[in-house]
Amino acid sequence: MNTEALSTALHGRRVLVTRPRQQAQEFVRLLQQAGAEALALPLIRIAAPVDPQPLWQALAALADYDAVLLTSVNGVAAVRQLLQPDGAPAFVWPSTVRLFAVGPKTAAALQRLGWPVCQPQADFRAESLLALLQQQGVAGWRVLYPRAEQVRPVLPEGLRAAGAMLEDPVAYRTLPDLERRDELLALLPHLDAVTFASSSSVEQFVALLGSETAAAVCRDLCCASIGPVTTATAQRFGLAVQAEAEPYTLEGLVAALQRHFVSLPTQERC
Repeated sequence: MNTEALSTALHGRRVLVTRPRQQAQEFVRLLQQAGAEALALPLIRIAAPVDPQPLWQALAALADYDAVLLTSVNGVAAVRQLLQPDGAPAFVWPSTVRLFAVGPKTAAALQRLGWPVCQPQADFRAESLLALLQQQGVAGWRVLYPRAEQVRPVLPEGLRAAGAMLEDPVAYRTLPDLERRDELLALLPHLDAVTFASSSSVEQFVALLGSETAAAVCRDLCCASIGPVTTATAQRFGLAVQAEAEPYTLEGLVAALQRHFVSLPTQERC
């Protein structure tokens, strides 16, 4: 593709960012750098578990585990808040406990805390981490997996099948921001693209609009997904995805949008 055309593909495009408020800023910045008008409208919010005790108890006995798995920045934040509350001294990760992460952003969040990450996986798929752990042989390992309330069963089922003794307390929940419906409806006619950076954002988009309206929106606009897991969720609800990130990062999502708009017939680019 023409490099110059790609560099200007998002100029003047209005792109909806549906990430939680505390995570939207970086994506907005990347879109603005690419020339887009980024409109942040968080459709989900991050909340604490209904019952925080299982995670509290697990982290209190952290040194008893062989490995800890963290698969999102939200999970890192939840664990950090319990082990290293704001204003508390830095928490020193036990040298006997292996720490595994999915995705470069999750690994970077752990490294900023000074917590050592074992062989961070380059993509955001739980399958990659499961394959690594299976290769290492986790039979008999005691493994802690602080997770979102709703997760795919890939890691829990795979690890238990491999003989690991897994504990997977809920670290956080993603909840719909129901007050955003009217604001979302008002924005839709003025948008060029809607972006989904997680399956949760797709689910709440559908919950706010209803499946028929959400599907119609994704026929009229460019709906862009951060990766195959999010795309699969969108397709399950009947939403067409026109652009998918590769790699599965925010930078990759911006690039996918650029490729989409460059690929349009000339008369549709304006």
